[in-house]
Amino acid sequence: MANEARTLVTPEGNVVDIQGASQENGANAIIYPRHGGENQLFFIDKQIGWIISVFSRKALTVKENMHDIIQSDYCSLSRQQWIFEDNPDGTTIIRCYENPELVLSVTNNIDKVCLSPFTREAHQLWRIE
Repeated sequence: MANEARTLVTPEGNVVDIQGASQENGANAIIYPRHGGENQLFFIDKQIGWIISVFSRKALTVKENMHDIIQSDYCSLSRQQWIFEDNPDGTTIIRCYENPELVLSVTNNIDKVCLSPFTREAHQLWRIE
């Protein structure tokens, strides 16, 4: 599975996207309608625990504020590693390795990817397709 490009899909059918198809460190991970661009595709390895952008070859990374999600060069930071919990309904909870109480979420204004405390709400449940 790590060598296949995947999308991270919200319950509404939108996907994680690297804003502006940027290849720069610090570009935001946002939620955007699916268009099939490489900036919406990721190599995901559930055993190693990384999510790497197909387009930029950079890792989804939690900023030091432990809230915002950006892309940056992979350097094995615990803020670049994820714990994947598969649910029976086909969704996945994606926990931050550095603080497993925080999970990958969609912000209230539904356009940004962030970390938030786990509450099992729909905006914290992902489909990996």
